[in-house]
Amino acid sequence: MRHESEEIPLHDTDEGDMSDGTDSEGDDWYDDSVFRKLPSKSPQPSIPSTSSVQQQEWFPWPNKATFLTHLLLSAPRLRFSRTQQHAILSWARELGANPPTYDTMQRTRAELRHAIGNPTHRECSSSGNVWYLNDIAQSVAEDFANPITRSKMGPLYPEDLQGSIWNAAKLLVDVPDNILTATVRSNGTIYYVDELIQRDHGDLFIAKRWILCAGEHWGLGYRVHRSEQGTLHVATDKMVGVRVSTFKYNVVDILLQNQASPLIFDGERADYQVVCPHPLREKAGQRMVYSVPVIVFIDDVVTLEVALSAEHNTKTTSKAGVLELVSDTQGIVSDDFRN
Repeated sequence: MRHESEEIPLHDTDEGDMSDGTDSEGDDWYDDSVFRKLPSKSPQPSIPSTSSVQQQEWFPWPNKATFLTHLLLSAPRLRFSRTQQHAILSWARELGANPPTYDTMQRTRAELRHAIGNPTHRECSSSGNVWYLNDIAQSVAEDFANPITRSKMGPLYPEDLQGSIWNAAKLLVDVPDNILTATVRSNGTIYYVDELIQRDHGDLFIAKRWILCAGEHWGLGYRVHRSEQGTLHVATDKMVGVRVSTFKYNVVDILLQNQASPLIFDGERADYQVVCPHPLREKAGQRMVYSVPVIVFIDDVVTLEVALSAEHNTKTTSKAGVLELVSDTQGIVSDDFRN
């Protein structure tokens, strides 16, 4: 839980502006009038003009100057205060550059937040405590959209490392099937859990979850047999593992091949009629559906302020799908979310 006097997250103030009203030494002396009193051989530069060509080339920024200035002043690793931003812009103008004004940068930031969304939300309790929440789903989506982090997203499937505790039993066994990654791709075909699958030998199978073993995808689930009456019987008495590479047809192909004789499950597992095909298949289309693991840490920190005990709850959410090497890379959004 954060208090109003504490430093607030990057996205809830000016991007790159981490000032909380107590600028560091060397900032509080700054006065823009100092630069304005200096003699200048050239007239004061005007605000950068924006043509339609520039708008198209640098969209969503209006021009190159605004883009580069926003890139510098909003760098998450630098975190310039408001005073420092004013000083940088005035310094650039005195050297003959043509940067946007601070007000222009503020409007640009507001327009970008409106266009792409702001993942941080300010909350206030009835007792007056203020804290900030980040949209974890939005951050995960941004990591998948980032070409640098997208290739490093993993593990998206529980991994069986033959006794190693790296993946822990919670992901491999204890986590419910319905919250794990729902899809796997083999030879260009997408397969879902809880769907009928035909393997290359003709036998039928229903996967309950996907795992990785020795770098290869496997499906854990139940074999399906045809009864003498022509109905399908799911052998739920024993769960088996089969290689995904042995899959040949997904449920869409199977239903097309059996239009004349609809597939019917026996009375024991008639509920599979409802989930074949999987409800996410129509929504996702030809896209994969992944489940990204998220780990939540909660720490209670007790501090003394003027002989009074104040408790601060810090909740940190870490996206386990981002490799540690990537999260430490400069320019990559941190995988930690604190509120």
